[in-house]
Amino acid sequence: MTLGKGIISILRNGGNLFSAAVAEIILRGLYMIAIGRMLGPDHYGLWTYALSTYGLFLSLTGLGMPQIVPMELGRDTPGRGEFLNAALGLRLVALATSIGALVVFAFTFEPSGPAQWAVLATIPAMAARDMAVWFRLVFTGLQDTGYASRVGILMRCAEVAGGIAALALGAGVIALIAIHCLSWIVESRSLFGRLGKLSLRLRPSSSLSEMKDIFVRGIPYAISGVLGGWLMLGPIILLKQSSDDLNLVGQFSLALQLSYIVLTGFVTFLSAAYPVLARSKSLGDQRVQNYGMIVALAVAGVFSTGSLIAYLIGPALIAFVFGDGFEVAGTLLWLLVASGGASLLSTGYSQVFAVSDRPWTAVVADCVGVIALIALFPMMLETQGLTGVALTLVIAQALKSLVVVFWFTLTGRRGEN
Repeated sequence: MTLGKGIISILRNGGNLFSAAVAEIILRGLYMIAIGRMLGPDHYGLWTYALSTYGLFLSLTGLGMPQIVPMELGRDTPGRGEFLNAALGLRLVALATSIGALVVFAFTFEPSGPAQWAVLATIPAMAARDMAVWFRLVFTGLQDTGYASRVGILMRCAEVAGGIAALALGAGVIALIAIHCLSWIVESRSLFGRLGKLSLRLRPSSSLSEMKDIFVRGIPYAISGVLGGWLMLGPIILLKQSSDDLNLVGQFSLALQLSYIVLTGFVTFLSAAYPVLARSKSLGDQRVQNYGMIVALAVAGVFSTGSLIAYLIGPALIAFVFGDGFEVAGTLLWLLVASGGASLLSTGYSQVFAVSDRPWTAVVADCVGVIALIALFPMMLETQGLTGVALTLVIAQALKSLVVVFWFTLTGRRGEN
């Protein structure tokens, strides 16, 4: 399958994933409104901090599998069953390690109290979500995303409905986290059962040699995944640890989550391209080299428009929808939408590097972004407050993308490392 013919597959499977993402976006938006209005900025900040913390530690389990699994299945090479079982075994080892790291973090950096309890309560969700995401990768690699997309939509509907009902009954953050955990447990079990019906007998492999091969191949993707997770969620963790003010965390988190709504849809859609890009690259289709520029132009158009709209109506819209307690979030929205666009500008180029087995460029780029974020954060927070934090994120994401685009322009067509 060349890239030309594969466009149909990308549109079909990407459309399934994007539809599920859009549905989740709408549901998440409704849920955010309910939590923000019924619990206020402080409790909204606690809820977001707990979910962001476990999300950050969840990035430790990636090990390049969001790239490797779809690409390996897309190449349709013999022995994919053995590969999947070894990948599953490695994923479980990484998950156990990440859960242990989360527990250490909770007891080391959070004093006993609501924040510590909330972070620890997310552990079941961390385990179930990690498995559900891994199963989704398998469906993506098989270019059969319809079922996984439908289950994802159903489970998010159930979570939002259950959460809003719990809020109406006076429940707090821990109850919302429990409902969140349950939704991911059900989704994970459902996807596992479906894969069994597709004649994929998934059994975690204990073969150290096979797991080692995948681990070595995934090292650069793993590093990039952790650094990328820090670029997305690190500002929330840094803000909580720097100020210990859940109101500030809630304001910033609300604007950040709203900005990432569009980003999530784009990332989900583009993930469907991995199997087709891998196969097209293996067949020598030169049009693969143009993919990054096409994605960058689309991202620039969508996010520049979104940032302008957020600048014009963001403050009034957030105050109207979420209430007067979130005025600050409205003023941050346009900057954080811009940061989302900046982070995605290089996605297409990074995907081409990945299918060309040249992943280290993304690692270097993410390192540059993280260094900029950590270096600028204290000064910008002290001098400009939350606006400074948002500007820092824009700068960090832009620098990351510029490194990838520059290196692709310099070496991409010559195939150099």
